[in-house]
Amino acid sequence: MHLRSKNRQTATIQKIGLTVTFERDETIWTEGSHKYTPQEVIEMDRRAGFQCAGQWFDYEWPFAESLLVTD
Repeated sequence: MHLRSKNRQTATIQKIGLTVTFERDETIWTEGSHKYTPQEVIEMDRRAGFQCAGQWFDYEWPFAESLLVTD
């Protein structure tokens, strides 16, 4: 998913000292989608220090949400 700037504009995030200028019609990538099996998700979570506490599936679309927890 991309958002497109309608005009040339500047955005500043003061807490981290970042200023970014967007040109008219420039896009910013805001979301990525990747395909994994439920087991691949659990294995990636574990390697990153998380535990998968639950997974919910929408088989019609297909789509899933995973709840990750850590100590």
